[in-house]
Amino acid sequence: MHEASLAKNILEIVEEYSNKFSGKSVKNITLRIGELVGVYPEALMQYFVEFSRGTRAEGAELVFENIPIKGRCRECKQEYVLYNFEFNCPKCNEAKFDVIGGDEFELTKLEIE
Repeated sequence: MHEASLAKNILEIVEEYSNKFSGKSVKNITLRIGELVGVYPEALMQYFVEFSRGTRAEGAELVFENIPIKGRCRECKQEYVLYNFEFNCPKCNEAKFDVIGGDEFELTKLEIE
């Protein structure tokens, strides 16, 4: 249940920035979440709603940008999205790759009123 701690961390960031910019309320929070992070957006939203009661973020909309898993082939350097755990490079068919995306968890946009 790391969604609970993530929701608390998001609220800490939101409070910090809304104080910094003298905001009265938070309207939208945009999060980039990679598939490898293993976050359940529904659970994160549920914890966020619960923890944000009585704060400037109460009623704020969480917007999720899902980031697919990306790899770079170690043989031919082709970059590609790994769908359904298909690891083979679409160019050379090798299964040797480095993960270059899909492990992100970032708060990228905050709309404060």
